[in-house]
Amino acid sequence: MNCIKRSVAVLVCAFALAAAARAEDNSSTLITTLINNGGVDYVVGNSGTNNSLTISSGGILTNVNGSYIGNLPSASNNWAVVTGSGSAWHSSGNFYVGNYGSRNALTISSGGSVFNAAAALGNQAESISNTVVVTGSGSVWRNSGNLYIGDLGAMNALTIAGSGAVFNAIGYLGNTIGASACVATVTGSGSVWTNSSILYVGRYSSGNRLVITNGGKVYNTMAHVGYETNTGNNAVLVTGTGSVWNNSTNLHIGSAGSGNMLTITNGGTVFNASGFIGSNSTASGNSVLVTGSGSVWTNSSALWVGRNGPYNALTIANSGTVYNTAGYIGGNTGGSNNAVLVTGAGSSWRNSGGLLVGWNRPGNQLTISNGALVHNSTCWIGDADQSDNNAVLVTGNGSVWSNTANLYIGDSRVGNRLTVSDGAFVQSTHASIGHDTGSGSNAVLITGSSSIWTNTGNLNVGNIGSSNTLTISDGGTVFNSFGRLGTVTDSTNNVVLVTGAGSVWNNINDLMVGCYGSGNTLVISNGASVVNYAGYIGSNALSSGNSVLVTGNGSGWSNRWFVCVGGQGSGNRLTIANGGAMFTDGTGYIGDGPAASNNAVLVTGAGSVWNDSARLYVGRSGPGNQLTISNGALVRNAVSCWVGCWDSSSNNTVLVTGSGSVWSNSAGLDIGYEGASNRLIVSDGAFVRNSSVSIGALSNSYNNAVLVTGSGSVWQNTGVLRVGNQASANTLIISNSGAVLNTSGYVGNQTNANNNTVTVTGSVWTNSGNLFVGYAGSSNLLRIVENATVFARTAYVGFADVAVDNSIWLSNGTWAYLGTATVSSVARVHPSGRSFALRPRPASVADHAVSRTVPVA
Repeated sequence: MNCIKRSVAVLVCAFALAAAARAEDNSSTLITTLINNGGVDYVVGNSGTNNSLTISSGGILTNVNGSYIGNLPSASNNWAVVTGSGSAWHSSGNFYVGNYGSRNALTISSGGSVFNAAAALGNQAESISNTVVVTGSGSVWRNSGNLYIGDLGAMNALTIAGSGAVFNAIGYLGNTIGASACVATVTGSGSVWTNSSILYVGRYSSGNRLVITNGGKVYNTMAHVGYETNTGNNAVLVTGTGSVWNNSTNLHIGSAGSGNMLTITNGGTVFNASGFIGSNSTASGNSVLVTGSGSVWTNSSALWVGRNGPYNALTIANSGTVYNTAGYIGGNTGGSNNAVLVTGAGSSWRNSGGLLVGWNRPGNQLTISNGALVHNSTCWIGDADQSDNNAVLVTGNGSVWSNTANLYIGDSRVGNRLTVSDGAFVQSTHASIGHDTGSGSNAVLITGSSSIWTNTGNLNVGNIGSSNTLTISDGGTVFNSFGRLGTVTDSTNNVVLVTGAGSVWNNINDLMVGCYGSGNTLVISNGASVVNYAGYIGSNALSSGNSVLVTGNGSGWSNRWFVCVGGQGSGNRLTIANGGAMFTDGTGYIGDGPAASNNAVLVTGAGSVWNDSARLYVGRSGPGNQLTISNGALVRNAVSCWVGCWDSSSNNTVLVTGSGSVWSNSAGLDIGYEGASNRLIVSDGAFVRNSSVSIGALSNSYNNAVLVTGSGSVWQNTGVLRVGNQASANTLIISNSGAVLNTSGYVGNQTNANNNTVTVTGSVWTNSGNLFVGYAGSSNLLRIVENATVFARTAYVGFADVAVDNSIWLSNGTWAYLGTATVSSVARVHPSGRSFALRPRPASVADHAVSRTVPVA
């Protein structure tokens, strides 16, 4: 047997030295020793079929020019095997497995090796289904030049298995248009394909596949999967523990082509610098799937999902992990409608830098679901020109989006969205919904029990932008430090809706609805809650037309310090309705600064409550502000109240109207402390209670007025009532069966308190102490008309010497007192119709105006 092999080898050697080997059909060549083919080509199957070459047992074949397995179009099913340690084929020229021919094969096994310059499987268009297998420890195919697996031909294949190794410069898996459906498989621990330069999976062709499995490894510099336009459906699969694709520079999945794919599964790993899914404007529908525990894609630099191309996708599932620095979903010229899905417990996308969802382009989306995690520093949802309608959805128990820095929803564009639902969690430092100029109609929805968005810093809804919205519903929760709706003058018509039982917006510090902006709105409804330190509606001078509505049973706004409706701004509104409640641990201000005009609070409906634990100002410095309590609502404050406090606070009004409507002040009340023309109206069965009261307290507080009108309307003062304490031209009117109760009453108290008037018509004024019409003031008047009754223990008309021209007009009314009535020589009493006979107060008449029980909020 050895003799036969030796004689065959000698014959081959003798022939090779004379000319290139060109067997035609069914020839077999065995080389077990050193054979030098000289400076000619070596061909296994020039034009024929089923020709073979075997190099084994340490045999070596060398040739200078090219090596061919299946040279011409008719050369099919030819094959060469290089097997065994030390067995080698050395070709200083190029190597072709299927130059024109098809179904030709090279096998390098059991430590065999092949050396050549460049190499091609399927060199020409006709050369299809050619294969190379490199298998076994120590088996090597070393190409000093480039390697083409399908240069022009289709369905060619390279398999590296069992610790085999292939080396080359640039690697082409499907080079030109016709070289489609080519496959490279690297399988098994120790199996390696090393490209010292770029690797193309589908350079100009489609449907090519690279499979790295069972611990196989592929190395290259840059890589392109789907390089040129129309190169679609190329795919890379990296699967199994220890399987690695290592790109020393950038990785492009869809450079210009569409429908290309990378799958990392079952513990596979991919490394590269920057990663791109859809690099250019024609690169659409490309995708990466990272799935399974231990499956990892590590980008040492940035990751782009749709750098310029549309409809590209990244999916991270079933405990897969992706690492990178900055992350981009959509960007530049055509990068719209790209998507990232991170789903399943243990699945994570970890961005050590920032994350941009829609950079310059619209319609991009990030979804975090079913317990997955995304981590980044600052994030922009919609950043720069044309970045409209981008979206992030975080949904499901255990799903987490961790922004270690700021979060911007709509940096300078419109229609961007964040949704947190079904128990998901989002965290950030500062956050803005509508951050910069032009950022309108951006929206955040936090919905579902245990759905949480927590900001360690501030939250701005409309930092500069307009018509942005935050909705917290169905048990969702938002935490932040300061909260602002409408931060600057251009930030208008922004809205926050907090709705549904268990829904909470918790501001650790102040909440400003209209910091500088106008037309901004907060709605708290259907059992929801908002909590903050101080609360402002219209904080600064230009912040007008802002509003808060608290509506529905169980809905509450809790201010741990003061609340200010109109800090400096005008036309701001607070409405508490339908059983809603507001709680203030500090002072309440309606119109705080001098420019804070025409601000209003309406508390309306049975069960609606404003509970203020300190002072209340209706017009502290500003004019034209109003508090309305109607239809059975309650306002209660624990300290004093001023309606028109300082000299600039004129024309402010409190209206308490309707049966069951109550304003309860635990301390004093001033209608015009220094301000002028301020009003209190108690009507249609309403009830107001306080201790001492002044209508026109200081010298500048003139033309202030109180009207108590309608059956069942009661103003109960547990202390003294002064109509004109130091000021003039102030008025109290009690009409249409209204009632006023107090201890002592003064109409014109001090020296300058002149021309003050009380008119009681068809109603009752009960003074349990003394009544002074002109204690030290002059020209003050009490009118008792149309069956009205005024009670006092002791009555004085003009008390001090300086109290001149004070008077009582009595027309069909009753002036009753228990003690004496003193009318000074410079005062007048004008009876008409009924007498004002001095008589004891009839208890049956007075007792109808008793104290009411104030409901507990």
